Amino acid sequence: IRDAQKKDSDNDVFISPSTFKIVKQGLNNVFALPGGTAHGYNIPGLGMSGKTGTAQLFQLSAQELYAKCEKREIMMRHHGWLIAYAPKDNPKLTVAVLAEHSCHSSAAGPMIRDIMTAYFKKYDPDLLKKTDLQIQYKAVPGEADE
Repeated sequence: IRDAQKKDSDNDVFISPSTFKIVKQGLNNVFALPGGTAHGYNIPGLGMSGKTGTAQLFQLSAQELYAKCEKREIMMRHHGWLIAYAPKDNPKLTVAVLAEHSCHSSAAGPMIRDIMTAYFKKYDPDLLKKTDLQIQYKAVPGEADE
């Protein structure tokens, strides 16, 4: 792991502390703000940060690009992805999910949320004791039976 704020050679790009702070805040806003693209998958109290996105599989015309992705044949749909880490100030886990042919990054959200929840329940349960996880999202079918 390299420190982005330390220039090790002449070829390295230096990121100033003020710029790095802005980038980290933007990554946190993805989960923390009501308008964030992954806000619906935030685990309260955990301090999640990340980035959502889609990846086109081929070139599209302007008309095709703005057509409903879900109406395309499955193999013609965009991939959705989400990368997240938590806690934001002292990350212990990073997860990346690529949801093939899902059209949107929102397809990766439930997987990120569930992986983070399972990890922190097992390895750092005190972080999750701050909130009732069932309030944040519906239980996964069969989860209550465990």
